[in-house]
Amino acid sequence: METRRFDPISLALPLAGAAACMALLTLYYVGPLGAVGFLVSMPAAFVLPAVAIQAKQAIGTFARQSRWWHFAWISLSLSTLTFRARDIDTIRNSPIDGWAAYRIGLVVLVAILLLYHFDVGHLLSSVFRGGALGMMGLYCVVALASSIWSVFPSWTAYKSFEFSVDVCMLAGILILRLPGNSLKTLFDSFWLYLGLLLAAVFAGVIIWPQEALARGVGMLGIQIVGVVPSWSSNGVGDLSGTLGLVALTRLQTRGWKCAHRSLYSAVLVVCLITLIFAQTRSAILGMAAGAVVVLLMSKRIGMMGWLIAGVAALAFFAGNTAITYMTRDQNTELLMSLTGRTTWWEAALVRIADHPIIGYGAYAGARFVALADLGNGTTSTIHNTYLDALIGTGLIGLLPLMAALIWTWVHLARLLIGRTLAVSERHLGIEAMALLAMMTVRSFFTSNFIYHAPLDFFLVIGFVEFHRHRISSRVRSSYSGYAR
Repeated sequence: METRRFDPISLALPLAGAAACMALLTLYYVGPLGAVGFLVSMPAAFVLPAVAIQAKQAIGTFARQSRWWHFAWISLSLSTLTFRARDIDTIRNSPIDGWAAYRIGLVVLVAILLLYHFDVGHLLSSVFRGGALGMMGLYCVVALASSIWSVFPSWTAYKSFEFSVDVCMLAGILILRLPGNSLKTLFDSFWLYLGLLLAAVFAGVIIWPQEALARGVGMLGIQIVGVVPSWSSNGVGDLSGTLGLVALTRLQTRGWKCAHRSLYSAVLVVCLITLIFAQTRSAILGMAAGAVVVLLMSKRIGMMGWLIAGVAALAFFAGNTAITYMTRDQNTELLMSLTGRTTWWEAALVRIADHPIIGYGAYAGARFVALADLGNGTTSTIHNTYLDALIGTGLIGLLPLMAALIWTWVHLARLLIGRTLAVSERHLGIEAMALLAMMTVRSFFTSNFIYHAPLDFFLVIGFVEFHRHRISSRVRSSYSGYAR
């Protein structure tokens, strides 16, 4: 019988949790920068050499396995990067500037690749084959059709085209009938890309600290934002929360068999630190929901007990500090308005009452109607997926979106509860469910499911649809054999 050797790297996960708790307890005494230095130096001494080796191995593996659809997938996400902000008047007077042309160019390039590799009829039949992907395809049809009555027809038409390319990209990948390990490489390629974006955030902190560190925010006094490309603190929190959740999932589900324990441990620690200094409440809540899913689905009852004990201890010994951190020193009025979101939602609900069935045009109703009424010319969404869909496409657009989300949850749960998945597939399924939990929490505070490009959501849909089609094909084959 093989004897497991003690590996000090396995301590990185509990060290990460302890470090996060100690950060909240010691910030008043050592200051924000001192706390960051402490948190970074402690795990770095354990894992830095191994992290470098494992990161090189991971990148090399991706380079060997990469195909055209990996780069097309990443190109869609690259097209969403923002390098400047525009208000409503600027958009109306000059819809296409240099950066808009960059965005359009990448989306059109992916559309051309899809037309080159797939027949249009085959691609559309894959979209409308049923399931969550079919429902998202129906949402695309409604969004495109809403250009007819939109308050800004050209804007609605192009934004709907972008989202339709996203849906068709996923449909094309499903057409390829990839083996399960290739599906995992799609997940891995996207996480590698997000890791590079997080590295760009840190580069901004080093090169442009005045722009990257917003001063006078909350208990910490600083808040991390992205400079090049431009990321709000919410975006940085979402980025670090997603990567941290992936690292946590792979550490927990794979245990001693995890091939890159050091790398994932380091990613988890860095992401927790970044999440703390981004001070993004919805991302923290979302990551917490995802972590609970991971521990439940991987049956880590002992770890769940430690988590509950840790939360209880934090509430008992540092409850006031934690509350102060989460409120970010906001007054009661601002806090109760969810940093102004409820004002946007109220304005949207007033307008929705006038056109509840068809809305004001996809991607135009929120920005050019509700927010314009409030004189807010720079915010692009009302930070709620369901209200955003409702004011844009009305009930005819919201219903397929809700159906797609519910379908994905139900069928993903059925896959994980059943016995149809291999061990490695189940691990990826738990990762998908954890991410879906985080995205669902975030969807009440962002418009993350309907704006180009929700590739993390589409990864989850792709996992469900891939295995649903595989199981259906197996059942049909068995039935045909029995009939003969």
